Amino acid sequence: MENTSCFHCGDDCGNHIINFQDKSFCCNGCKTVFEIFNENDLTCYYDLQNSPGAIPKEIEGKYDFLSQENIIEILYGPMHHKNVPPRPYRMVGA
Repeated sequence: MENTSCFHCGDDCGNHIINFQDKSFCCNGCKTVFEIFNENDLTCYYDLQNSPGAIPKEIEGKYDFLSQENIIEILYGPMHHKNVPPRPYRMVGA
């Protein structure tokens, strides 16, 4: 089986390929970015380089610490449960 690369980010789509307008995407996020560019006549973005939506190597992994359980508790509070979405912060005076 041949690997299919995401049109937007270049990642391997694996077994969950999302096809849209004769292009393959690895996730709905990449497909949505393409749709936004396409609807606003900004697809020239893809002429800049192959897989321009890829994470630049110099920042790859920079924010991985945000997935650590202790950081999640700091950000969302001690009552954070994985199957309960976090409540949005309320702005003071809003």
